[in-house]
Amino acid sequence: MKSGYIFIIIIFIFSKSIFSQETQMSGKQLTLDDCIKLAIENNLALKQKKMAVQKNEIQGKITKTQKQPQISFYSDYTHTTANNRLFPAEYPNAPGLYTNDILTSRITAKMPLYDFGKINNEIESADLLVEQSEYLTQLSEKELKFNVINLFYSILKQNKLIESIESSIKTLLEQKKRITELISANKKTKIDLMKIDYRISEIEQELTSAIAKRNILYFNLNLLFNNSFENIFIKDCEICFDTNILKLSNEHFDEAYQNRSDLKAAELDLKIKKNNVEIAESKKKPLISLFSNIDNKSALKNDIIQTNADKTKNNWLTGIIFEVPLWTGDRINQQIKQAETESEISKTEIEKIKGKINFEIRSALKLIETYNTRIQSALKNISLSEETLNIEKEKYELGKSSITDVLLEETNYLKAKTVYFSAVYDYAVAVENLKFYKGF
Repeated sequence: MKSGYIFIIIIFIFSKSIFSQETQMSGKQLTLDDCIKLAIENNLALKQKKMAVQKNEIQGKITKTQKQPQISFYSDYTHTTANNRLFPAEYPNAPGLYTNDILTSRITAKMPLYDFGKINNEIESADLLVEQSEYLTQLSEKELKFNVINLFYSILKQNKLIESIESSIKTLLEQKKRITELISANKKTKIDLMKIDYRISEIEQELTSAIAKRNILYFNLNLLFNNSFENIFIKDCEICFDTNILKLSNEHFDEAYQNRSDLKAAELDLKIKKNNVEIAESKKKPLISLFSNIDNKSALKNDIIQTNADKTKNNWLTGIIFEVPLWTGDRINQQIKQAETESEISKTEIEKIKGKINFEIRSALKLIETYNTRIQSALKNISLSEETLNIEKEKYELGKSSITDVLLEETNYLKAKTVYFSAVYDYAVAVENLKFYKGF
């Protein structure tokens, strides 16, 4: 596989003689890795996704407490107009205490023994929800990374376009200087000077527009950093070409099905929805619980007390509760239907994502093929337009060509370079698109 990679370093040999630009940049210089790291550390949307994972983890812990005993304390004070016996008689003629001020305290414990899998399904769904939210967080991180890469290469492309325009302006200024010399020697007319001034003005407007577009791209990049930095600038980097990338189409699809976070999240969502069906169905079934109470009653004052009567007493009881719904107004049946419908929706979503993957992989491969062809074609056009431009300049010096012909070839040369730079960085973005669609 490694032998199939041909790394072509885009040095742009033309830059020293044709595309040179002396641009001084102040501020922080960032590599692509720097940009990705800063975005992951500072992006608010990604932080929200990570907090959602924490929220679901907490919810999972809450759900698991349903299996544990629930212990509570209860206390009340009652006052009656008539005296009441504090404790029931345990045998005929048993002594007792009568009062109208009673303080009652109770400790109650209750724990489910059997619920036909309802709590286990809820715990499993809570765990699956945490795992699903982790995949969705991974997806958001990958989307953020791709957006950073896209903007990074778009800025580099814009930098090359600006270099190219500035190089053309420099060439035209040199041409203008030469025309001025020829006018002084009465070999050319001022109309040629006016035409070249007009062309310089046009290109300067293109330069202004290109710089403004680059500034917007930097603004968008900084937005992904949560506006954490000012005066950031990116470093140029190498573009690598993989000659085997179009030969491995089947592998691309297999990798996508294995690695796509949105597909994994959708599959987990289906499991959760199936669990919800079982949870809804279990509501029709009995719930068996163990319970225990410890009561304490005390008389706050002794109104009537018989010999040997207890003034305070603890009472302990335990037992099993059997609960089953008899009539709920068809509520449980509708909840079951709702859960089954949501499960079918999840199945449809999985098929939808698989179809999306198929389309995205094919589109990315087609774009890579297109941009690769454009690069080869643009390289030929640059060579041809440069040669034609030099010929027209020589003819102009000899008086066999007009300044209009020279300016036309200058325009064609600039256009050829622009197409080339655009194709190179569009190719790089298309490759990153493919990686993103494969789940990397």
